[in-house]
Amino acid sequence: MRIAVILTCHNRKQKTKDCLQSFHSAISNIRNVSFEIYLTDDNSNDGTSEMVGKEYPQINRIKGSGNLYWAGGMRLAWTAAIESGINYDGFLLINDDVVFDVHFWEKIGKTMQYVEKSFNQKGIYVLSTKDNVSGRFSYGGHKLRNKVFKHSFYHIEPDDNPQECQLVNANILYVSCEVVNCIGILDSHFTHSIADFDYSLTAWERKIPVFVCPGYGGYCIDDHTNVLDSSLPLFDRIHNLYATKGLALNEYLYYLRKHFKGKAIYAFFVLWMNALFPKLMKK
Repeated sequence: MRIAVILTCHNRKQKTKDCLQSFHSAISNIRNVSFEIYLTDDNSNDGTSEMVGKEYPQINRIKGSGNLYWAGGMRLAWTAAIESGINYDGFLLINDDVVFDVHFWEKIGKTMQYVEKSFNQKGIYVLSTKDNVSGRFSYGGHKLRNKVFKHSFYHIEPDDNPQECQLVNANILYVSCEVVNCIGILDSHFTHSIADFDYSLTAWERKIPVFVCPGYGGYCIDDHTNVLDSSLPLFDRIHNLYATKGLALNEYLYYLRKHFKGKAIYAFFVLWMNALFPKLMKK
């Protein structure tokens, strides 16, 4: 089995180093599976690329422009893997701030076997992560709530068995090559966030199995904050509505129109109200 590992990084040298060290340690005793890494270094100036080249010369490094952000960097690396001419069996998308559990691949393998036996097809499998500090769930799989207007979801706590989901965080995400042949890679409309939610939801809508693997696959700090918090000045809240690392409102509305249609209008109104009157909207 041949797997292409896809990740992107920008000025997080130590985190990237820790991630790669834990990953290589975890795969060191895996037999009959080869992992080849494609890493986009988005023009880091902290020595990340040099560190990777020195300590892991086998890694395929792709240089970015410095303005790719997460989704753009992942697309660049993923495209490089596809265009390599190698017929990979699947693609493992990872974040460069994940510290891997030594048994992460066993949990993906268990989910592969379950899905192929149960559905006679291959799919997308997400491994959950814990927050390094709190020890609680940080990223993984989610299910949609049945709300008329609001886009709402809840995370799935992993247990001992694979569980179906609809939305995933691509901190540790396995995508079978058959899925890529069917729906491609991350949608180019997305610059940074939401791309992973869109990808898994697109797959689910196409009747492709999307599953949470059993157990946790590693540690990753939940670094999301409320960018519309009332403690922020009004100008900052409005800026964050549209900022790439804020809510990226135009991209979020595209995502809603693509999958939920009528919910986009409601979201536009509510998010603007939260930006303008955050204390009022909390009541």
